[in-house]
Amino acid sequence: MIAVSRALILGPGGLQGAYSGGVVATLGRKLGRNYFNSLYGCSAGAYTGSYLVSDQPDLIEVMWRECVFDKRLIRWQNILHRGQPILDLFYLDNVLRNDPYRLSIENLLNSPVKMFIVTTECRTGTACYFSPKTPKEFFLQVRASAAVPYLHPEVLIDGLEYVDGGLSDPLPIEKALADGHDEVVVVCNTSQLALNRPGLVLSTIGAMGYPGRQAMLRSLAKQQRVASLVEKNRAQIRIIFPSAEPPLRWHFDSSKTRINQLVDLGIRDALAFLKT
Repeated sequence: MIAVSRALILGPGGLQGAYSGGVVATLGRKLGRNYFNSLYGCSAGAYTGSYLVSDQPDLIEVMWRECVFDKRLIRWQNILHRGQPILDLFYLDNVLRNDPYRLSIENLLNSPVKMFIVTTECRTGTACYFSPKTPKEFFLQVRASAAVPYLHPEVLIDGLEYVDGGLSDPLPIEKALADGHDEVVVVCNTSQLALNRPGLVLSTIGAMGYPGRQAMLRSLAKQQRVASLVEKNRAQIRIIFPSAEPPLRWHFDSSKTRINQLVDLGIRDALAFLKT
């Protein structure tokens, strides 16, 4: 029997990533981490995916339900405090480092599942796909992947600055296919693959502050054609979309009730996906 190579792609979406949290927790519990050979995580998807790669699917759900609501992660009051990020990824890193939500870095680094963390290099505007080799690398890379412009500072890695992977390759489907995977499962946190108009405008504004903005803008334009890529390769690609309108009002809606509803939606959709 010929072995099938499978990839899981987890896209960005801010707190809308609670949807992929519900999906991936369920896939991990039902299929096990070794069902996938590679995981590509961008922004919120990188944090979620790390718990699957470390074989801790239950902590995915717990972390989304208990750690990111209200002012835990999004701190709008920091607009008045220069030097303090509005999107507090340092807090999130501490969540992953400490009980009761501790990520097993040893399991992650020694996992049979290859993890790719998508970031955007500020100078060139191109996507970079990191695979961490040490705990220090992991925490720098995952923070860089989710460093939304204006809400969190750029992250310095080996002398270069990186920001949100969503500005260069939010859904690295083409990368996964080029890497030779036979099957690709994509978890999309919104009802469509391409950015909607408000999302495209915000991403365009985010790109404008960096030297590599032209490359970022070309990537955003390319993202608008991602549905064509999926159609062209439909025999290899399966998409998990929200089956109902996501309850969050926008990417950074931190309502505990709505985040939990979104996790629940992800669990239901994952169970339905597994039946197909």
